[in-house]
Amino acid sequence: MSFFCYETLQINNLIVKIQCMIYKRRLQKLISTVYNSDKNIIITGARQTGKSTLLEKLLAESLYKNNYSYITFDDPDVRDFYSANAVEKLSAENKDVLILDEVQKFPKIFDVVKVLIDRAKNKHCFLTGSSQLMLLKSVQESLAGRVSLFKMYPLAFSELFDDRTEIFLDKIFEPNFNNKFPTLSLTQKKDLDYKLFQHQSFGGYPAVLNSSDIETKQRWLHNYKNTYLEKDIKDLSSSIELEKMSKFLNIVADRTGQIYSYSEVARDCQISVTSANNYTKLMQISCQIQLLQPYYANISKRLIKAPKLYFLDTGLVRTILKNTEKNLSGKEYETWVFSELIKWQSVKNIPPEIYYYRTSAGLEIDFIVKYKDKTIPIEVKMKDRIYSTDYRALKLFMSQYKINFGIIVYKGDTVENVAAGIYAIPDKILFL
Repeated sequence: MSFFCYETLQINNLIVKIQCMIYKRRLQKLISTVYNSDKNIIITGARQTGKSTLLEKLLAESLYKNNYSYITFDDPDVRDFYSANAVEKLSAENKDVLILDEVQKFPKIFDVVKVLIDRAKNKHCFLTGSSQLMLLKSVQESLAGRVSLFKMYPLAFSELFDDRTEIFLDKIFEPNFNNKFPTLSLTQKKDLDYKLFQHQSFGGYPAVLNSSDIETKQRWLHNYKNTYLEKDIKDLSSSIELEKMSKFLNIVADRTGQIYSYSEVARDCQISVTSANNYTKLMQISCQIQLLQPYYANISKRLIKAPKLYFLDTGLVRTILKNTEKNLSGKEYETWVFSELIKWQSVKNIPPEIYYYRTSAGLEIDFIVKYKDKTIPIEVKMKDRIYSTDYRALKLFMSQYKINFGIIVYKGDTVENVAAGIYAIPDKILFL
């Protein structure tokens, strides 16, 4: 069965309704295993990733399908109504499940939910917000230990096909993995390559993937960027100067996939280092970027200590950089691989650890993944063929740390055993 919703898009002051297929989300499978026992759940994630739709689908397939109330604090009248006696008003709701949407816009609700959780044992509270709520002090103080936290990202590549929580990457981390890899038929390659191009070039927001033409995709992303600046950032910090934030956004976008220096960004933006820190935190809280920490297997080694910065959607970063009409760049491709790793990580009960590696001498590995007692280094190459110079760093790292398996993610069609223990694996296979 296909499910559809309607996404609104503002184009030149016209409101356009776009019919969107509702994709099956693998996060729904993860939440469904816990939500009967964990009565209170927070789902965070960027705007328009499908949080409310996921909850409505989850409840529609449960005992609560006709037993929930949906309340959005995006509506100022709703915020006004609950500004007084909110505990009594929510307790009086005759439904067992309360979906409270865009809660970051009404910080008072966190203390209210705390009281509800402690008093009303018969109610479930499902909170959603387009912010990383647990980074907000008010949530940490009110709800820590009282809720299960999940983070929702734009669609992963595998979610264009189904909602499996395990992809081929999982098989590699199994203790009995026997180095057997799938092969793709010509028809499979053609279908995968088309969807992969769309996903890598325009990102994973459902409305974008449902748009049939490139111009509509570009307009949606442009509109999203403007909404992010004018609404989400302002909601989080009303004192932000949008002109400075817009410049900051462009400069940071140009640094995706690179080691992040607050002082360099501050200099280029002509702002203080304190402001650069604050702006960066706002982008983290609003679920647009993530900082990746370095790998320390031996703390006596001299490693670069600064984090790397990645955007979480290639469509958005390419829109900010005005690159959506150009071919994917190397750093954009690495950003896409990172986003797929993070989405994979987010649906694991015990999340894999993800780092990057770089020594002061310049030896660099894009990603180090630790999961199920295995450590696997991953290099990213936006190439159709792999040469010996592409895995020199992998060989050195694997030799130094006695690791017997390494991965090169690349854009080819077949898995190649390029050196002892090193496999070049097509992106369309690794993340499917």
